[in-house]
Order: sequence, then C-alpha cells, then structure tokens
Amino acid sequence: MRGFVHLFVLLLMVLHAQAQEEEYYKVPEKRMKSHEVENLPHLESAFSTFYIGVTGGLRKPYIGAAAGFADFAENNSVLNDWIELNLGLNLNNRFFVETGVVRLKNQFTTHVYSSHDWPGFFLNMRNQEWYVPVVFKKRVLNVNRITKNAYINVGAGGGFRMATRPGAPRNYTFTLPVQNPNLDYFNVTLRQSASPIYGEISTELKGNITERLEIVVFFKGVFRKPQYLSHSFDIRLSGSDPVNYEVFERSGALVFGLQARFNSRKFYRYTSRL
Repeated sequence: MRGFVHLFVLLLMVLHAQAQEEEYYKVPEKRMKSHEVENLPHLESAFSTFYIGVTGGLRKPYIGAAAGFADFAENNSVLNDWIELNLGLNLNNRFFVETGVVRLKNQFTTHVYSSHDWPGFFLNMRNQEWYVPVVFKKRVLNVNRITKNAYINVGAGGGFRMATRPGAPRNYTFTLPVQNPNLDYFNVTLRQSASPIYGEISTELKGNITERLEIVVFFKGVFRKPQYLSHSFDIRLSGSDPVNYEVFERSGALVFGLQARFNSRKFYRYTSRL
C-alpha cells in the first residue's frame, strides 16, 4: 500500500513537471492565461486584474472676488462631498485605467451686508452633478519592495457631465425689490457654467488589507472652467456712478479622501526573458 502511494505521488510530480515544460516550449502568444502564478525558467510573468471601488472624499473650492467685494459681502467656501463608484483595470501594478460615476456637489453662498440703502440678504446656489470619468494612472514608487503591494501612483484624466440635479439656470438675473428713492437699481446675476467637463491630476498611496481588498488614500487637483459658479451685483445710487461687485469659484479645487477596491482574480501571462 505504501508503495502505491509513493508511486501515485511520483506520477503527480512527473505530470506537473511535464505541464510546466509544455507551457515553457509553447510560442509566447499561445501560452495560457492562468489565475495562479507559475515559476517557469526563463519566463517573465505579468498579470492583469479588474477591480470595483467605492470612493468618498471632500472637495475644497477656492473663491475669487473683484476689488471692493470684501466691504460689500462675503462668500466663504465650504467642503463639499465627493463620491465615486469605480471600475478599473490593473496592468501588473504598473498601469491603471479607471472609469465609473462621480457625484460632485456644488454649494455657493454669498452674504450681502446690509447698508443704509438696502437690507442684507443671502444668495445660495446648490445642486449635484453627475460625471463619467476616465483616468489613467502609473505607479511611480514601490513603498514595499518585497511584496510590491504598497506603492504610490500618479494619474491624470477628466470627467464628462451626464446630469445636473436639480436642473440649474445657467444665467439668471433679477432686480432686488427695494423701496428706496435713492437707489436707481440693484441687479443680481447668478451664473453656473455650461461647460460639460472637468480635468484632474492625482496622487495616491495604495496598500493591501487582504489579497483582494485594497485601501487607497488620495489627493486630487480638479479643474473646471474659470468662474464656473459666480454671483455678480450691479448697483447704482441716484447721482452716483454704477458699481459692480463679483464673486466666483476659481478654476482649481482640492479633493482628498479614501477609496476601497475589491479585485478580481489575477490573470497571468508569460513572456520569455531570452
């Protein structure tokens, strides 16, 4: 009985060695794609894998204003949430292609100070925009040189807007209803750009929790059309020249947050080192 067991084990070893040799001598284009890495002589292995991800972060916009605005009103930028659902392709932990859905929240609030000629009031623009992103990333530094499962990527890409909820008027003007004989007019204009795209550059630090589950810390610079959101005010008092005040969101914003990724099985391919 013991001899039979030894013979069976020997047979398995011979079959495995033969399978490796057969794979080694195949034309590279015809070598199998496998879910398990195989250590074959003079062959270089590379893998590809798909992943899905969930991203949560905050977007910090930056505000600009025309001269004199600080004495007329204030607009303090707030942190807006940034949410993504991701679908990506990982090419041997070197190159990455990512798409999915991005939800971007706009919130733009101006407080106009009261004066002798008009009352104080608030203006608020708030909506959500949905984008489809396409981002390309490249590994630039291995943090863990042994496992190569912790590294830093840099990326660039952009997104195309698919929807805005609720729908926003792109240019809306109204006259402030003030009963003041000294005030000729007080016109207010709210603008939201119709530009359908944004661009981004990013850096991220990725590490493994398990073989399939990864966690990513990221920072992005997100760029939209200059003055994508703005409030402007045209005012004229009797016997005075008209004045104009404007406040707007600058082109660039900072996004930072976390991403969780779940990877598919790895698909290995082999090429000859010779």
